[in-house]
Amino acid sequence: MRKIIKKLKKIIIIMLILAIPQISFTGCMNQVELEKLAVILAIGFDLDNDDNYIVSIQIINTNTDISGSSKVNNYIAEGTSIFDALTNLYKEIGERLNYSHIQYIVIGDSMARKGIAPIIDFSLRYSEVRPTTPFLVTNGDAKDIVSANVSTDTMSAFSVTNLLNLQRNRGETAFTTNLNLVNSMNHGSKSTTCGLINMLPSKLDKNKNYDLSGAAVFKEDKLVGYLTDKETLGFNWIRGNITAAIIAVEYPDHKKMSLDVTSASKKTDIKINKNHINITVNIKVQSGIREMTGDIDPNNNPSIMDKISERQNQVIYKDVYMVINKAQKDFGLDIFDFGTEISREYPNQWDYMSKDWNTIFKNLKINANINSQVNKTGVISKPPL
Repeated sequence: MRKIIKKLKKIIIIMLILAIPQISFTGCMNQVELEKLAVILAIGFDLDNDDNYIVSIQIINTNTDISGSSKVNNYIAEGTSIFDALTNLYKEIGERLNYSHIQYIVIGDSMARKGIAPIIDFSLRYSEVRPTTPFLVTNGDAKDIVSANVSTDTMSAFSVTNLLNLQRNRGETAFTTNLNLVNSMNHGSKSTTCGLINMLPSKLDKNKNYDLSGAAVFKEDKLVGYLTDKETLGFNWIRGNITAAIIAVEYPDHKKMSLDVTSASKKTDIKINKNHINITVNIKVQSGIREMTGDIDPNNNPSIMDKISERQNQVIYKDVYMVINKAQKDFGLDIFDFGTEISREYPNQWDYMSKDWNTIFKNLKINANINSQVNKTGVISKPPL
């Protein structure tokens, strides 16, 4: 037994000795390599009047030890193709571009209307770019978004990431990755949405702040229009993407109240009978009172909570039908992806309706059932004054 233990000890010691040089060398090699990389945090794509690509990037400034230096550097280059523009960026920077830490990809309006297929191809074909990279569209130029100076001390690319995570839960933007885009464009109505980002003047200083609200709508790979913030809320209620939202309602006598959504779910019921399609979206919401005014006390009068719940139903219902009308009348596109759900539940029927699905969708009657419950008043029941 002792001999076996001694042999095991020798084997372990030999393995450790062999492992130490590999660990050391690997660490050194990575450290040297990082110093030669231009780590991209954000990348934007625009088109000029001659249909040349304008690519803008934000990279981490490795000289942050210099007093007064910026945390990031911004670069812009043109090219006849995406790869040509990126090659020109490489020549200017003199460091190998690293794409594995990109926080978002933003596309200017002119580029988006021309078609974003080349950008999607680049983002999925190049192995360093993550397939979970968020795609955004701006009304103006992407280069202005990438190079913006914002009021916060955070690197602006991370400011967008933080804002995107907040707004996607509240339903005020559409969260779409490069992989989501290619999947949506090849299924159902071949339409998709992604978040809309613009700049607003800061109230604190001369810098600007990001405005991430609303959504861009694509037919295949071309931009066809935009959704407002309210229409985007309705879109996300239908898609079941909302987990935390603030809903403003009015109580009788024009008393204002803010409700905090604590949970939400949706279920879509689709029935097909003799080519007649019946779609019903069932939305369930629970929320609590975040703030209110007026001389009312919900705990002493439970019927008040029922009335507030009904007001919440009305607000959600209005947003839902606003975006349904926009999708059917203005775009003629099933941006809600009902077609994909039909293809799963009724594959045989979908085979003959898939080619004309967007035309069929325009004339569908879509029902919405909103069942919301306000069940929390907070620490106090009535306003203190």
